Amino acid sequence: MFLNQCTIQSFLFLVKSLRDPQTVMWLEEFTQPDTRVTVIPEPSFPQENNPGSFCSKLLVYHGLAALNTTRFPTWDSYFVQLLEQPVQSYVVESDLPHVPNYHLDMEPARLCSRIISVREQIAREFVKDLDAISSMGWRMLKSYWEEVRSPAAMGVDDRAAKVARERRQQNFLFLEINPNEESDYQPSPLRKGNFDLLCNLVTQESIHRILNNQPGNLFLRRFYVDRIHYFVGNQQYGRADSFLKELLLHVPTFEDASEGTVALTDPTSLAETILKIRDDVVREWKSLAVAVPDKHMMIRRLQLDLMFGHVASETDDAQSMQ
Repeated sequence: MFLNQCTIQSFLFLVKSLRDPQTVMWLEEFTQPDTRVTVIPEPSFPQENNPGSFCSKLLVYHGLAALNTTRFPTWDSYFVQLLEQPVQSYVVESDLPHVPNYHLDMEPARLCSRIISVREQIAREFVKDLDAISSMGWRMLKSYWEEVRSPAAMGVDDRAAKVARERRQQNFLFLEINPNEESDYQPSPLRKGNFDLLCNLVTQESIHRILNNQPGNLFLRRFYVDRIHYFVGNQQYGRADSFLKELLLHVPTFEDASEGTVALTDPTSLAETILKIRDDVVREWKSLAVAVPDKHMMIRRLQLDLMFGHVASETDDAQSMQ
């Protein structure tokens, strides 16, 4: 469902860039996102124009779990229900006397084809981004140990070394396209935001797996619950990194163990465990992202059947009128 969310948000951004607020309005009303955010209509659109005054919640939401999983329990149910929607016609009225009104047909089958193409592109990007997330996590841990062993940690000011470490952490070249590769695609419009949310989701999944396998890990459970707002709701960028950095900087603590004993909890070792589990999640999700085009075959078949059926019915109607 996360891939669906990124796809719909990117598609809405694209159609809004093409000055098509009617499609944004129709698709958001069909999606009924569960973002729990309040949006203010943009002043560039007049309030008396209903399509223009509509503002998308998905376009201002940067967080996880934006789709209603009760309405769409599986990723393909979204597209199946989309294809079941009837074709709707709208009349877009012009406020200018020299610009005529025009008719707009909202065809779910054609929308589905366009959205599926965006979904496949984002899945290709996720394959690269997941590798980048894995390497960035271990780079963060390496930077932490360099900081601990640095002269600054021993009371000596070494600003040059600190600047060098910060530059090594800020490396986003993987978000750029290869200018020498003709077959490469332009990046999706929300590539940076999708990458940040993917990093959040992979980190959260890693934490959940540790807590499910180690229910007695009270320190991690308490640490995670205290920072659950890093993963729930509308977010700032870099929340996953902030969570791991705070864990690395946390002091070791003593926790109650079984039979009245006390155990020492090492946050640094726990952060390393999260990174190891995150690598496992990365490998699993990469294989799922690679298989996305194959998963689309059933949806594309339904979409083509619907489109050809619609064309055939229009042809029959035209022949009967003649």
